[in-house]
Formats: sequence, C-alpha cells, structure tokens
Amino acid sequence: MWSRRKFIRALGILGGAMLSPLYRFEGSRSYAQSPSTGELYAGFLLLPEGAPVPASVKYPELGIPIVCGVGAGRGGPEPTAASKRLETAEGLAKEVQFPIYTLGDLPDGLRPAGASLIKHKSGDIFAASVNFELHNAKTDSWETTVSIWVYPGFPRPFPLWSSNPVELGGPAITLEKVDFLPSSGIVTAARRGYVFHWIRNNVFYTLMAENDLSRQEAFALATSLTLVRS
Repeated sequence: MWSRRKFIRALGILGGAMLSPLYRFEGSRSYAQSPSTGELYAGFLLLPEGAPVPASVKYPELGIPIVCGVGAGRGGPEPTAASKRLETAEGLAKEVQFPIYTLGDLPDGLRPAGASLIKHKSGDIFAASVNFELHNAKTDSWETTVSIWVYPGFPRPFPLWSSNPVELGGPAITLEKVDFLPSSGIVTAARRGYVFHWIRNNVFYTLMAENDLSRQEAFALATSLTLVRS
C-alpha cells in the first residue's frame, strides 16, 4: 500500500525533504472522485490543495522498500532493499536499462559526487540518482545540493498538488508547466531552490537543485541536462 506517510518518508530519505510537500498521498484509496478533478498533463495529474488521490491512480506493485537498517536485529524492520554507490554517472548507466541524465554545464563550485542505485530484494530497481556537491565554507565540508533522481516504478498518472506555504515564510507550491526538460514537465519553487519533474520512456525523473540558485540559474541548470553515454 502506497500511503501518503510512506511515500513522503521514502522520498525524504532518498531525495531530500524539499520534495515532501509535492507527494501528499492519502492513507486510503477508497475515495470516490470525479474523473474531471485535476488536470492530466504529460503523465502527471495536477490537483488542487486538499484533493484526495483519485481511484484512477495506479500504484507500482512493489511499493516502497525499507532501505535503512537502523533497528534491524533489535525489533526494528529489516531492510528490504540494498543500495550501491557508483563513482560516476557513466557507471550507473551501465547498471540500468533506462536513460540516465547528467548536467552538461556545472556552475562554479559544483562538482560531480558519484551516483547511487537502490534495488528491491527481488533485484528490481526502485530508484537511482546522479549527485553533485558544493563546498560549505561554514562547515568546511562538501554537501550534496543537486541530484537527479530516477524512479522506474511510480504512480500513474503521477499526482502533484499545488498548495499554500507549508512552512512559515516558505514558498507556495505552484505547479508550473515547462517544455525545456527532456520532455514536457513541471517545476516548482522550494525553500532553497527549485524542483523539476518529467516522465520519459515510462520513467519518472526529478532534478532537485537546492543550493540557493536564482530562478534563472536553476532553469539554466535544467536546460543543460544531457543523456549519459554508457
């Protein structure tokens, strides 16, 4: 069962908390809703704030795996997935059967930070990512601030909600249609940057740019997306 809490928790762990306002699944699928509610666009279902998930949304069979092993052996849940770190996006592209994207032009200070692959115990891929990091002068450490996440299994059509700010002083969630991504998609402002979504070849992609980029800088980053050649 893909519940609202489970999906938010998984994406918060895997892709960063800035995504969580977008994926607001309800815990039950028993709602009756008119098919006219929301707008279908490029594989997404754009919904107003507070709208329940329509019964027409189909969830992936495997659901969300347990990745974290904290508590395993002490009464906590056992992991149902394994993660693997790869040194390069090219290395990741050799491990999967779907297209992987990277950034063609990196702003000053941003550098590649490898990739990751998360598989269910069955061997099916749950998610993959290509990561980039920026040096934090205050902590004298490198932090992942830009990631491209890939999900071959995802709800169809993929529900996205507009909403008022969820944090004091935070941005409202406005679902803006764009056509400069690898396919038509959606962009929304986050607290520290922007999030871009698109669906291509039956795979769901998200570019998260949370290093305090301006709108112009974030959009320039998104337009530099290029296919990785494995």
